[in-house]
Amino acid sequence: MYKIIACDLDETLLSDDRSISKENIEAIQKAKELGVKFVPATGRGYNTVDGTLKELGLYDLENEYVIPSK
Repeated sequence: MYKIIACDLDETLLSDDRSISKENIEAIQKAKELGVKFVPATGRGYNTVDGTLKELGLYDLENEYVIPSK
């Protein structure tokens, strides 16, 4: 069983228009329901990923993480 999934944002999770496919959102939600942590990783600063975190339902939650650049 996986405990954590770290995923790059640009050109991996996010499409060219910075959207996330419905299928990916559903897969991430299912993983979360199974107790798997989904951790977005990016070379961008933390403040630039707010919209993505909100779309994934991870924004401002305790015990959720992001790997940002400085």
